[in-house]
Amino acid sequence: RKVLRNGIIVDVIENHTVPTVAIRGLVFAGDSSSPAGKPAVADLTARMLQRGTKTRTKEEIGALLDGAGATRTYVSNLFEANLRLDGLSRDLPLLIDVLEDELENPAFSEEELAKAKSELKTAILRNDDSTSFRAMMRLTQLAFPENHPYRYVGREAMTASADATTAADLRAF
Repeated sequence: RKVLRNGIIVDVIENHTVPTVAIRGLVFAGDSSSPAGKPAVADLTARMLQRGTKTRTKEEIGALLDGAGATRTYVSNLFEANLRLDGLSRDLPLLIDVLEDELENPAFSEEELAKAKSELKTAILRNDDSTSFRAMMRLTQLAFPENHPYRYVGREAMTASADATTAADLRAF
């Protein structure tokens, strides 16, 4: 168990039958935690965490992880943001170092933010093809009143929020 300087607790689970380690993290910072009127902020923040830090480019981090045969992902949903790192036990210090750097020193560069916005808008449009997603979003619209954090705001509001989100919004979040 490791507590980062910013208060995030990271639990590490080792598998003693094989020389691997899996790191899983959960932060209650999902879409429902986004600032009022800015529903895309949580998703964009999760997307941006693996796009470089103030000390390393995303390519440098990618090369470190690839060289160790390790993987890392950040995703968000309605309630939380999740992180996942997998690698060999011997590379645990590297995994912790990368995780700590990405969580404490994200670069949030304008160039990468533009790419993340485009990816998010594509994902929003792809959701139209998912019956499950459409059903769940409609359910939230029926069950929760306007401006409730659990109510899906809709494609247009999410797209507009993605367009309007700034790096400063991500840092504040």
